[in-house]
Amino acid sequence: MEETREALVQKLLDIYSKEGNYETSVPGVWVHRSERNKVPKPHIYQPMMIFILSGTKLIKFGSAEKIFSPLDYFLTVLTAPVTSGIVGVTSEEPYLALSIDLEAEVITSIAYEMGLKPQSAEPAKAASCVPMSVEMQGALVRLCNTMNNPEEARILGPILKREIFYRVLTGPLGYSVIRFNSLRTSEYQIARAVDWIKINFKEPLAIDDLAKKVFMGRSTFHRKFKEVMTVSPLRFQKELRLQEAHRLMLLKNLSVTQASYEVGFEDPKFFTREYKDYFGCRLEKI
Repeated sequence: MEETREALVQKLLDIYSKEGNYETSVPGVWVHRSERNKVPKPHIYQPMMIFILSGTKLIKFGSAEKIFSPLDYFLTVLTAPVTSGIVGVTSEEPYLALSIDLEAEVITSIAYEMGLKPQSAEPAKAASCVPMSVEMQGALVRLCNTMNNPEEARILGPILKREIFYRVLTGPLGYSVIRFNSLRTSEYQIARAVDWIKINFKEPLAIDDLAKKVFMGRSTFHRKFKEVMTVSPLRFQKELRLQEAHRLMLLKNLSVTQASYEVGFEDPKFFTREYKDYFGCRLEKI
C-alpha cells in the first residue's frame, strides 16, 4: 500500500509542480498542493471527499479534532462547517491531497442498483473520516492516470469516479451516505433543511417554519440538526453569512457595511463583532 501511495504522490507532484489548488481534466476532481503550514481557520466544506496523500491536515468538526495523515480520507456528505489547517509540511515534503465532489444522483443510482437501504441505527454525521482501503487507493491511482489524457479523462473519468463512490458505499461510511440519501430517514430530512438554509441564508430563519418544511417537530428538528451538523440551524446560517461576506469583501471589494447588509445582517457593528469572533481577526486585517 505504501509503494502505491508513493508512486501516486510522485506522479501528482510531477504534474502539479507548484503550490496551488488545481481543477483537473476530470470534472469535479481537484488536486491541492501546499508547501507551507496553514493556521487552522473556519471554512464551509461542500459535499466532497478529501484524500490525504502527503503531509498532514488538521480538521475540527464540532468538538472532534483530528490530525489526518496519508491514506486517510475525509468525507462531507452535506455542506458542513469545519475548521481546518495544514501542519508539518515543507517544500521538500509538501502537503498533497485529492478532492472529489460528491454527486448525489450517481451515488443514489449506485445504491439503488445494489439494493442498499438504511440499516444501521447509528446516528450519521455530516462529516467523518476513515482510512483508505487498498481498493480505494487502487481506484485513485487509476483516476490519476487519466488526468494527462483529455480523451481518457472524458471517457474513463466518470467511470472511475463511479468506482470510488461504490467503494465509499461499500466501506465503513457507506451507511452514513445511504441514510442521507434515503427517503424517510431523519438524516434525509436534515439534509433538505441544510439545502434550504444554503439557498435562503440571507433571509430571516424561522425554526418552526423550517421544521414544518421537513416534517419534524421543533424540538426534534433542533436536536437532530445539531446531532448531524454539530451546530444549531441559526449558527449554521450565521457561518454561511460570514463566509459569504468574507468572500464579497475580498473578491468584490465591498465595504464592511455593504457586505453585512448584502448577506442579511441588519447591524454592521454586530457583524463586525461576529466576524472577529469567527475568523479571529479584525476586519481591517483581511
